[in-house]
This record gives sequence, C-alpha cells and structure tokens, in this order.
Amino acid sequence: MSYEVESLFSIPLFKTNYGKINPEERRTVDKYVMDLQQNTFNYTSNERYILDKDFPELRKFIDQSIVSYVEEVIYGEEYDREKISFDITQSWINLTQPGGNHHIHCHRNSVFSGVFYFQVNEEVDGITFRNNIPEQTIALEPTKYNRYNSPQWRVLVKEGDLLMFPSHLYHSVDVVMTPIPRISLSFNVFPRGTIGGYLDLTELTIN
Repeated sequence: MSYEVESLFSIPLFKTNYGKINPEERRTVDKYVMDLQQNTFNYTSNERYILDKDFPELRKFIDQSIVSYVEEVIYGEEYDREKISFDITQSWINLTQPGGNHHIHCHRNSVFSGVFYFQVNEEVDGITFRNNIPEQTIALEPTKYNRYNSPQWRVLVKEGDLLMFPSHLYHSVDVVMTPIPRISLSFNVFPRGTIGGYLDLTELTIN
C-alpha cells in the first residue's frame, strides 16, 4: 500500500547553534551564576533583563534568529520590519544543579520564547515539550511513540544551541543526573508596532 502522512498545523520548534562560547561570555555567565534566587527546583538570576545589558554578540545572533523565526513561522515570508518588530522582553539565566529539575510551565505575556544553552551534558541533557492538544475521548495506547501520538517529546540539546517555540507550549527539564550543572538563558518575545487589520476590526498598535 502506498500512502503519505502530512503534519498539519504542527507546533514549530526552531533550532540553531551559535557556535563556540568565548571566554568573555563564560566570565559573564559566571558573574550571573553568583547572583541567583531559588526557583521551584532550580535557580534563576536576580537580573531579568540580561540581554539588554550583556552578551552583545549573542544578542545579535538571537535577534537575527528571531527574524528568521518570524519569517518562517509567523508570516511565511519577509515582513515590514519598519512597521512591526519582535522584541525580547525579559531574559534570565537558569542554573539547574545535579539532582534538580525545571518544573513544567509555559511563558505568559509572550508570543514566542527561547532558550540558549551555555553548559549542558550533551550526552543526556534535553528539554521535554508537552502536547497541548486535548486528549482524544477514546484512549488508544500507542505501541511505539512518535511525533504524532506522543503526549510529550524530549529534545536533546548541546552547548550553543538556541531553541525557539510558541510561548503557550508547556515544557520542563528532567532531573539532572550527572555532575555537570546545566546553565541556560531563557527569553520572551513580544511584537511592537501595528498588528491586525483596520477593516477586520482587529487592528492594535503596541508601543
């Protein structure tokens, strides 16, 4: 039998890699790791606008990646960047020590979000995304899980990886089982400018 399965209305996960993290960036990470507060099962930086203050080269890379995400996922082509921009709102460091984890959550007051990895164990570290689509009323248990039938999906990550995804997508981090602490930077993105349509009665200007 010949057939094909297409993925309709799938949830996008953007992934790219920054490359080698330089010594100055390492020192900046160390500075923020010294000023943390307790989160649920890990730690976050007290500074919540890190990309506005530090990491200029990384910020440039993330800004370029945001443009690529918007063109590929939201508009499907180039957009008028004079009329609308997609700006990083808050950005913060996460530290997850061995034995810690990151509770399941989504990012509110944001259109899409991202996470950049400064330090991970590339053999085992990942991020788990949860399927937001409501479960079927009839429970048919898969015998082999794939991207279509899984209630969750784990993505392995490596140092320098940048992931971006819709902010409504729930995600978590499993317990860190190795001696290597996991260090990442998270951020949220929101549009500024005029969105919607005047004739459609959906026009909204965000300054």
